Amino acid sequence: MSRSTQRNQRKKSSEANREDRITNLPEGVISHILSRLPTKDAVRTCVLSKDWEYKWTHIYNIRIYDGIYNKRSRTGTKTVFVNFLERLLLLSQNVKSFQLSLSNKYALNRMTAWISAVLMRNVENFELTYLKDGIVLPRGLLNCTSLRKLKLRLLSSTFRVPTENCFPNLAILHLEGVEILYTPSSTEPLKFIFPVLETCVLKKCKWSNVKIVELYAPALTIFKSHPPEDAQVNDYSIKIHGAKLIKFESSSNVLETFDMSNSRIAYATLLNSFRKYGPYLMNRDQDDLQLLEKGGLQVRMLLKGFSCLKELELSGDVAKAIAQSKHGVPLSRYNTLERLVIFSGSGETLLELLQAAPSLKYLVINEGIWVHYDYDAVQVVPMCISNSLEEVKFNSFDFSGKKPEFYLAEFLLKNAILLKKMHLHCAYRTAQENKIVEELSTVPTNSARCVTIVVT
Repeated sequence: MSRSTQRNQRKKSSEANREDRITNLPEGVISHILSRLPTKDAVRTCVLSKDWEYKWTHIYNIRIYDGIYNKRSRTGTKTVFVNFLERLLLLSQNVKSFQLSLSNKYALNRMTAWISAVLMRNVENFELTYLKDGIVLPRGLLNCTSLRKLKLRLLSSTFRVPTENCFPNLAILHLEGVEILYTPSSTEPLKFIFPVLETCVLKKCKWSNVKIVELYAPALTIFKSHPPEDAQVNDYSIKIHGAKLIKFESSSNVLETFDMSNSRIAYATLLNSFRKYGPYLMNRDQDDLQLLEKGGLQVRMLLKGFSCLKELELSGDVAKAIAQSKHGVPLSRYNTLERLVIFSGSGETLLELLQAAPSLKYLVINEGIWVHYDYDAVQVVPMCISNSLEEVKFNSFDFSGKKPEFYLAEFLLKNAILLKKMHLHCAYRTAQENKIVEELSTVPTNSARCVTIVVT
């Protein structure tokens, strides 16, 4: 036997052994390996041999994007994808995670059938992105008790729900573009029970035919609500019961009516704009000012329930809304609030916020102070300035002259006893910068420490 023949035989024997080692692995190990591959590649293993024809049906992690069929603009790509997906749904056996992203438009009944087929497999993680057309979510979604994560990014889709709904194992809920339609259309509260829910994100979602929405979620730590720009939220309120919330976030032209009296909020972010015609309107008309005042009253009522706050972040429009409603409900006292971030505001509004936060340590102003205030007329210096404030940061300080930010910085330097550092940042340098910094550096301070002024 020649040497070349011996080498070829050894090579074939080695290749056969390698193939046997993979094929003979336990079924669970092969399933785990295939589940790590892109789903399309996992299905392609069916052509390896007779033994591999149906091994892909045991994958438990399915990720599909129909865009991979659009790379070569050939006819029938949509049909090819539909056939592939429906064969996958028919033959897959033990699916734990199903992520489906669609860029083409599909028939409504087909979409409903796909979603129902996924839910029937008792998936734990279901993610769907479909922004081409509105769909009606199947009622089977309410009966899928295995779900631990549900993420739907949709376009004007409808989900009809009964009076009481329970998702016993759902830990993460992310809904976008869903109208939740209360089918009884009665005055009874619409209840959702989430025993283990930790994160809830509602983006561009609407509530229809309902007056009160009640969420029972004792494990909830993150709640974010971003209603659509044209939302009409005056007709309903959302009550969150028993949650130990770490983070609450809201942003839109409107602020929904929340009842947080039975929950604890540590970090709150309010980025609402309260603008009738969108966030980019420069001049406000009378209707817009009324909307602003109404929004301010809502903010005051909402903040009243945030007695355990540690950090609060407010948009400039929320600060304006608080100012516009200054004759409304006074702000509560936030004894645990340590960090306040405000995008912009008037000196008067800022002082009201500081008066309500006796333990504040860090103050951040992102876009400046837009109304001058006579700080010499302040009769009672906020307690946090006297007792706890350690650091102040202006992220958009105006060095072009003695502007409102200068007078606020001067007031804080004069009165903040424990102040350690003041950070002044400006994107545009001016000739007066050194003069302004020098004047602030020579302000007589009450601080027990040397205050460091940092300019960037």
